[in-house]
Amino acid sequence: MVGEALIRTTQEARAALAKIENRIDEIFETIGFTNEEAMQEAMDLIETRSNDIVPVKSGKLKGSSFTEVEKDDENNVIGTVGYNKNGEAPYAVFVHEKVDNKHENGEAKFLEKAAIESEQDIRDIFVNAISKVLK
Repeated sequence: MVGEALIRTTQEARAALAKIENRIDEIFETIGFTNEEAMQEAMDLIETRSNDIVPVKSGKLKGSSFTEVEKDDENNVIGTVGYNKNGEAPYAVFVHEKVDNKHENGEAKFLEKAAIESEQDIRDIFVNAISKVLK
């Protein structure tokens, strides 16, 4: 009788652990999807802020901005924001890095500045996304 109770308890414990493992797997899958959405939101934020201060002469540089979100081979979410999409503005790096150039509007280091200024907002985006999943 004692052995029977132990087996039943062990079986119940294993069943409970299996349910917990399944729920953890569901949470991680959801977080992965949520992280892709959060990463896209973060990249869009940086792009928008960068476009607010990018120097504009012809509009090609500003028009060449882009964001990409993808997963690598290890399922890590990778976000990219940049300029010169499809080779439309090959001078993008020069304009970004040449801090001694005078611009009628905008400024050098436009992408870097936007990323730095967005740091806390990006943290908030990810915290909010993950906390929604864990509720």
